[in-house]
Amino acid sequence: MLHVPYRGDAQMVTDMLGGQVSLVFGTAVAWLPHIKSGAVAPVAVTNPKRSTMLTDLPTLNESGVPGYEALQWFGIAAPTGTPREVIQRMYTEIKAILAMPDVHKRFVDLGFDVVGNTPDEFAAFLRSEDAKWKKIAEIAGTKLD
Repeated sequence: MLHVPYRGDAQMVTDMLGGQVSLVFGTAVAWLPHIKSGAVAPVAVTNPKRSTMLTDLPTLNESGVPGYEALQWFGIAAPTGTPREVIQRMYTEIKAILAMPDVHKRFVDLGFDVVGNTPDEFAAFLRSEDAKWKKIAEIAGTKLD
């Protein structure tokens, strides 16, 4: 395979739909409309568990690539030193918003798996992601330009 480093989903989607590339690793948000329309055929998800939106689509792990995990995630952060009670209030309000049926449905319809971790769980997740990608960059010999 030839690796084509796209700077985002827009050109990757255009090239895939136009036949310039035959395989991509992209985000659910970018590909879900094209999967639903039948314009592209999904192969697998890179999450450690199946998507809540595409439940019949296997993970790469289930497809014979053990241990593969690459998540697209979004989070909310505050500056270092923000008082703990402010962080807790933000978390409580955001968690309530994410639990609203119309908000939750909109995220799911867009292809997101809504998590809503606690601040401590999110911090632990960030540490694990940092360690994972640091190790992968070292193995690959990746250097900053």
